[in-house]
Amino acid sequence: VGSSLGVVFAGDLFTLLIFWEVMAVSSLFLIWARRTPESRRAGFRYILVHAFGGSVLMAGIIWHLGETGSLLFNHFEGGIAS
Repeated sequence: VGSSLGVVFAGDLFTLLIFWEVMAVSSLFLIWARRTPESRRAGFRYILVHAFGGSVLMAGIIWHLGETGSLLFNHFEGGIAS
């Protein structure tokens, strides 16, 4: 719960990414907590989906940083110039 609150209240994109990853890892342990073959397979599928999603999120953050020079959310207001 703490990491999901961190995602909601993050002040910049770096903090959001850190709490997003912590939330994903803690969710993985919750999936694996049942210790069944089904939960093990579901956990590995979750890792694959999250690895892809986390990579896309990180790529977007890097792109935004390159375009605006900032990780703060208030730089979204003007949009990215073409």
